[in-house]
Amino acid sequence: MQAGPDRACGVVQQAKKVIPSVDQTGADSKMNALDRSGNRNTRDSFYLGMSIFSLVIALLGFSRSFYLQDYFGLPELPVHLIVHGTVLTAWFFLACLQPALVWNRQTPLHRQTGTAALFVAVAIIITGVWTVVMRDAPNIDEYPARAAGNLASLFMFLFCVALGVYFRRQSGHHKRLMMMASIPLLAPALDRFARIPLLNDLFGKLLYWFPAPAEIAFATIAFLALLVLVVIHDLVHERRVHPGTVWGLVAIFIISPAATAMIVATGGWLAFVKWVA
Repeated sequence: MQAGPDRACGVVQQAKKVIPSVDQTGADSKMNALDRSGNRNTRDSFYLGMSIFSLVIALLGFSRSFYLQDYFGLPELPVHLIVHGTVLTAWFFLACLQPALVWNRQTPLHRQTGTAALFVAVAIIITGVWTVVMRDAPNIDEYPARAAGNLASLFMFLFCVALGVYFRRQSGHHKRLMMMASIPLLAPALDRFARIPLLNDLFGKLLYWFPAPAEIAFATIAFLALLVLVVIHDLVHERRVHPGTVWGLVAIFIISPAATAMIVATGGWLAFVKWVA
């Protein structure tokens, strides 16, 4: 009398093993979709690789003028440059640590470290403005908008970080914006890297068509190439340019130049430098 029900139960259990449940299939499909969108694909090594590359460029670019200045017998740096260089170094190390923590699924620690990184970002803006003011103050009467480039880089960094914080709960946006924030900070390092005599001669021959000295040409092209690399990564992995990347490009190419032009053209920066000096 029990054979019928027992056999039926056995058939049901066997079917469950062979045919995935609808709920599980739906969950798997949802996870795959999230991975394709980049919102949950936190183990993407691209961001960690880019951060490590940025750190290497910063260390190499500033090795002679900052990290190894005593070895090369260069004059002692003023306090504002030492402070600014130290803060920048801390940022690039934190920029490597953050994606490494995400890679290892240490999300709570990543958030705690992110708070420290935010304070470092504020310090970069303050010391960056301090550095530019100290440079422009001695020649303030002949001010030809020399600070425009450095101010633009600071604005690019500021707006990318601000957007990254705003989108902190959207990992796809957040990781792109925080990574892109480091790229403008590399411009001075790239410039110094290209000043190495052998490389300067090489870049001068290769970039003869660029209407600027070799070091500026190299820094500009390398800066643009890094941003293009971010776009290419999106196109390969997302089949589109991710909205987070779009926000970063808008911050870098539209908002930051506009803010810089507003300050420089209206004389706001000149008035500020005179007031500080």
